[in-house]
Amino acid sequence: MANESDNTEHRAGEDESFASLMKLAGERAEIPLSVESRVYHRVQEEWKKSAVEPNADKVYDEVHKTWRRDSLHGKILRWLLPAGDAAAAIIATLVI
Repeated sequence: MANESDNTEHRAGEDESFASLMKLAGERAEIPLSVESRVYHRVQEEWKKSAVEPNADKVYDEVHKTWRRDSLHGKILRWLLPAGDAAAAIIATLVI
């Protein structure tokens, strides 16, 4: 119970501190209508740009390029180990 009352007192102190801080800050100046309107329209433009559906052909091209690049890397890695083993076997045979 003592812990709860300490918590309540602490919160009351924080509330008083916050209230005095808000008093010191005073009233906020009004935002000019021109600024508010400009910001509002800019946000609307950005939102509309982000909501546009992507160009399907462009998306397909990007996916296809990535797939081909990954496929090429896979082919190289798939043959690199066996080719290295074969080269090591040939060198070992020639040395012995």
